Amino acid sequence: MSAISINIGDKVVELPSGSTAFEAVGNTNRTVVVARVNNELRDLAQVLQDGDVVEAISIDSDEGLAVLRH
Repeated sequence: MSAISINIGDKVVELPSGSTAFEAVGNTNRTVVVARVNNELRDLAQVLQDGDVVEAISIDSDEGLAVLRH
């Protein structure tokens, strides 16, 4: 299986091809409810592509609360 490189903050992270946003940013922190992938909110099940820019959105942020309440 090949690897992809994604950007999380100022870090470049390598993950197996087919990895999801959950595996990138939600796996270690149970407060993450959604991910911003390339400046768009995406479900944690979003399959990531090589070069994606990923940011965790937690439940204690305005965007996280809006997703939870939706």
